[in-house]
Amino acid sequence: MYVLVVFYLLLISSFMANAGVEKTIGTSVEEKSLTWNHYVVSDLITPKGEFVAKENVSNVFNGKVINIDNKNISIPGLCKFEYKMKATTPLNYWHSQKTVDLYSQLLSEYNIMLEDNVSLFTPVKQSNNCDYPFNYFIKVNGSLIFVLNNRMIIYSQDGNEERIDNASSYTNVTSTLNNEYGSVDEVFYRGGSLLDAYHKYRDGLTENNKKHLMKNISPTKDFTMKCNEGCIEVNYKWNGPDNLKVKQGFNGGETEIFFSKETQGTKVITKSSPD
Repeated sequence: MYVLVVFYLLLISSFMANAGVEKTIGTSVEEKSLTWNHYVVSDLITPKGEFVAKENVSNVFNGKVINIDNKNISIPGLCKFEYKMKATTPLNYWHSQKTVDLYSQLLSEYNIMLEDNVSLFTPVKQSNNCDYPFNYFIKVNGSLIFVLNNRMIIYSQDGNEERIDNASSYTNVTSTLNNEYGSVDEVFYRGGSLLDAYHKYRDGLTENNKKHLMKNISPTKDFTMKCNEGCIEVNYKWNGPDNLKVKQGFNGGETEIFFSKETQGTKVITKSSPD
């Protein structure tokens, strides 16, 4: 009987020891980190939009390496923040099928296929030490896509830079897209509310274009107003408090302006197209 008790206690002790070893091994696994350290600056997204020299945009990203693990995004020497990743469809992100088609064709010239979903990266906390454009970007088919000054900055991982660099010879893609789809501009207003971004956007227009947007609007209140001087009407349509679509009808075409509130601020996409 004594021998059986001793054997049983030894068996239990061995089991507990092994369990402890397994727990230690499990908790010692480091978080997986991926690195994007090669980039290319695209030609103008829309030739008739904002012009900033490619070299000036490249200077913002020069020497910047993007590290992403299971929790944080870090850019050594610049900043680090905890992120959240949201999977969304291209249509939900760009709000227009024509805009999706535009970016799909543009990205395809850089050998990047726009698939059913894109991943949007934004900070968990609004207050952090990373500024736009490094705190707001998407991942498309393994590449990180930043937008700054009417240009895309396309990051690839180790071993993929040849795929990106080979695309630099495509110099006429944006003019083709502009002729077929009109023009698309994208800007991000850091901080503040959607209404703050609306006022900043309107204040940045010419006096003639300001006439086609109401100076003051009410959140979540849909309405349509008549206009003149080539403008037919302007329609305001809210989709909850964080999304506003403004559609301007003109003689010969239309302009759609999408305001989307994000954690760090408000993204504004302006799409103009002929009839």
